Amino acid sequence: MCYLVRLCVHFKEGVLNPEAEAIQEGCKQLGFDLSDLVWGRYCSYVSSQPSKKAVLEEAESICGTLFANPVMEAYEILSVKRIGDDGGRRG
Repeated sequence: MCYLVRLCVHFKEGVLNPEAEAIQEGCKQLGFDLSDLVWGRYCSYVSSQPSKKAVLEEAESICGTLFANPVMEAYEILSVKRIGDDGGRRG
């Protein structure tokens, strides 16, 4: 059994994010009124853990040690979806 995991990593509130600030300013110049823009990284991967609980534990561990810098970044596991045994790998 395989699971598709989707997650997002972004700067914690209060941490300077020049990329988000530049995008927000660009939107303002184009006439879009945005505030509190959060800009980050999106990631997805296929896990072959035996259960959804194990997949969530794996994702938490990976995010906390590799994908995110816990000093200045936060992460959110967006979804864990059961997929076919072939992993639903993209060609």
